[in-house]
Amino acid sequence: MIAFLITLSRLISSVFVFYCFKNSFKLASFLLIFYAFFSDFADGVAARKFNEISKTGAMFDVIADKAVLYAGITALIFHDYKILFLTLNWILKDIFHIMIFLFGQNFFKSLLIGKIYTLLQYIVIILFVFLCLYNIPVNLNLFIAINLIFGILGLYSFASYYKFFNLK
Repeated sequence: MIAFLITLSRLISSVFVFYCFKNSFKLASFLLIFYAFFSDFADGVAARKFNEISKTGAMFDVIADKAVLYAGITALIFHDYKILFLTLNWILKDIFHIMIFLFGQNFFKSLLIGKIYTLLQYIVIILFVFLCLYNIPVNLNLFIAINLIFGILGLYSFASYYKFFNLK
């Protein structure tokens, strides 16, 4: 129940992330995303400690992660449309994972590469919100490098899931 409540708080915070950023409360948005980042790890620790691990809990965790990330992304796109191009890699990866879950397998399993990918997504969103907070323009080279890294990680993730699930 504790892990569920932590995850639920992260899901609820996604609404406030978008609202705060859109209404120029960028520091509050930054702090909420930072909270979401840490609560993502806390709910997993709580689930293991209190033996609350379940398929439903794992799916709810992913939904909460994506809700916060995409609320932040959507708010950032309103601020700078170039963010959309960065997130295309993320959207394609998420669509792929949904397809695996819906059509490929009847269970949900998170691989280490997925956890690393989500961690990096949080870091990038926090970075971009920080840049927006202080009106620092996004450096094009940084933008291209981040896009390249996520593209490579996305391909590696695809290969890992292909191998793990024996997709054919």
